[in-house]
Amino acid sequence: CLRLSVSINETVHAAILSETEITYISKHEGKDRVSIINNIGASLPAHASAIGKSLLSKYSDDELLELYDNKLLQQFTPNTINSLDRLVDEVSKVRENGYSTEVGEVSLLAACISIPIRQNNNIIAAISITVPVTKLNEEYKMFLLNKLNESREEIEFLINMGNVSWLLNYKIILFSNKCYRKKSIYVLWYDYRINKKCFGGLIN
Repeated sequence: CLRLSVSINETVHAAILSETEITYISKHEGKDRVSIINNIGASLPAHASAIGKSLLSKYSDDELLELYDNKLLQQFTPNTINSLDRLVDEVSKVRENGYSTEVGEVSLLAACISIPIRQNNNIIAAISITVPVTKLNEEYKMFLLNKLNESREEIEFLINMGNVSWLLNYKIILFSNKCYRKKSIYVLWYDYRINKKCFGGLIN
């Protein structure tokens, strides 16, 4: 995420899903500083963000209806999704297109584009780029989408290669901010070249 943020000078996030909430596990600010997320470990309702809709795309329409049964969809701006039918429709488009967007749904000043990260074809996380709402025209959106896909391919290659275990350590997220800010997602693999187990961070 850091390398992506530096390469485009925009704000990049990574997040994971817990029921209907997303938890941010990485954040790197760009020049415009439009993110409303102040701290790693902060949470937002999944329905209100592009990164949340990317994460929700792991579910079928029926599973989404069950997940959100009797749940209130909090509205942050006039653009926030406020009906379950609309949410199901939006997430269906994410499954079809492979990416999600939101414009002014959490903050009227910000727009976002996001894609899911998969391990063994299962969505386990998502990454996103946040920009001022005035910047996200169609041409720039496609440029950012290409950059996101380049990063996704790199991350998925690492987590899907042989002898890799994907570790999302919730204790680090919840109880050790100092440690969490340094390393949020880890991989454990065996390097046959040096005959040794290796341990390192992917998103930092």
